[in-house]
Amino acid sequence: MGGAAQDIPVPADYDGDGKVDVAVYRDGNWFIRRSSDEAETVQTTSGWGVGSQDILVPVDYDGDGKADPALYRSGAWYIAPSADPSCRGCWDY
Repeated sequence: MGGAAQDIPVPADYDGDGKVDVAVYRDGNWFIRRSSDEAETVQTTSGWGVGSQDILVPVDYDGDGKADPALYRSGAWYIAPSADPSCRGCWDY
C-alpha cells in the first residue's frame, strides 16, 4: 500500500482498537490497513478530490471510537462518518 507519488499519509485508528492504522489518501480514496486484522480496505469519498489548499484531518467525529476520513477546505469540513458507512462526505459544514 502506498508508494505512488500522489499518496498522502493519513495514519489514525480507523478500526477502534487503540492502535494507529497505516493509511494513505490517493485521488479520492482512503487506503487503510487495519491493525486489528491486517485487512486492507478502500474507502471512497467521491467528489472530494484534494487540492493544494485541502487539509486531511481524520479524527473520530461521530464518537464511535474510530477515525473518520475527513478534510478541511476553504472554511468547509467534509466528513465521512464511520458510524454510517453508506454516507460518503455527507457531513459537510
